[in-house]
Amino acid sequence: MVCKIRQQMTLLKDGHSQGNNFGALLFLVFFSLYGPRLNLIDLMAMSTSLLAIICLFKLSLQGYIEKFSLNLLFYLCAILLLSFFHYYISGKGDTTGMGSIFKQIIYFLSAYLIVEFAFNKYGEGARDKLYKAVVHSTALNGFCVIVFFIFPGISSFAASFLNYTRQLNWLDTGHRMFDLSLGGGASASFVFSLAFLLGLFLIQKKFNRYLLLSLIIIGISTLMMGRTGLYLIFVFLIGFLIINLKANMRKFFKFFILASFISILVIFFNKLNILNVDLSKFNDLIDWAFEMFINYSSSGSLESSTTNAISNMWFYPIQTEHFMYGDGNFGRTEFLPFIPSDVGYVRAIFGYGIIGAMLLSFLFIYIAATPFLIHKKNNLDTYLPLIMVILILLMNSKEFHYAARGSGIILFIVYLTTIFHIRNQYET
Repeated sequence: MVCKIRQQMTLLKDGHSQGNNFGALLFLVFFSLYGPRLNLIDLMAMSTSLLAIICLFKLSLQGYIEKFSLNLLFYLCAILLLSFFHYYISGKGDTTGMGSIFKQIIYFLSAYLIVEFAFNKYGEGARDKLYKAVVHSTALNGFCVIVFFIFPGISSFAASFLNYTRQLNWLDTGHRMFDLSLGGGASASFVFSLAFLLGLFLIQKKFNRYLLLSLIIIGISTLMMGRTGLYLIFVFLIGFLIINLKANMRKFFKFFILASFISILVIFFNKLNILNVDLSKFNDLIDWAFEMFINYSSSGSLESSTTNAISNMWFYPIQTEHFMYGDGNFGRTEFLPFIPSDVGYVRAIFGYGIIGAMLLSFLFIYIAATPFLIHKKNNLDTYLPLIMVILILLMNSKEFHYAARGSGIILFIVYLTTIFHIRNQYET
């Protein structure tokens, strides 16, 4: 009897300790991904910089870093040195390229510290804990987006201390909304879609109602920020349905019941004027989000204002030397000529040339290939970094997304988690 009581007490202590550890992990992930961008201080930049410094100090003390991660860090440092050299030779004064590579180093080191912390605390369970932290952090930020969209007074108040410029115009247009850190728009919606993908990965393994609720919040908030992430979420859901429809009907029934209940609740509250929400905003939002499909049904052309604009943004330097090596201008510095293109590849070629653009892209190819090199039997784990890399490379066909806020941290967390998880499996 006494032994049983002791065992129960030990289990309770372990559970309480794990809960505290997950709280710490959630805190680290949230502020690294979505630390609010305030007028006084950028908490996301401060958090990742502080974690990177701690990681360097810790690595110098222990004198060890995982082999593939060390190779990646060396490569980042090497292309950073090349970017310094290019910056000096070009003499243009545009720090966009150097800044992107430097941010990737910061993101990598901060992600390394977070992943190492999780594996030290949870061992084999670290992967799921890390992905849950990413999903729940995104849902928390997404909840703020929903509140900002529904309640204009709160969004106006938030705008007074968040360091945004063009995003504040959305308060007048009402067709989309900003978040706490990323600024909203296509880039933020893309980051949210990556978190949604991780949530589907976890639900694929084991159904969890809290994860499901987080995914619903992420989906709704993505709709309120940008179409890019929304369309990707639809693609992920279709793939998920195809893979799991027969084997997991119970999961989809629960998902349908919960989504229907939330929708009915919102409609009921609005009918009673409890939420005091102007539904015309939602109608405008839906028209904007599905503009491409509305145009197709009315005119037969599958296009939107965004696709039309991007189709005119693909052009390259005429001079051979400029095309090969770039001239150091990425097109967004005030004292240099403006490049009328948002496409990431176009801006990279203008700045660093085709050679530099390939060096920037090789980083992602290495991240995608590494898990296949060290895992003898491929599974969904090894494909996650590859899927993330493909999505980021596709995103660069729309905008410069080599080291964007949010997606850089998520990519490195997924990559390092995959590497650590495979290493632990082999050691076990």
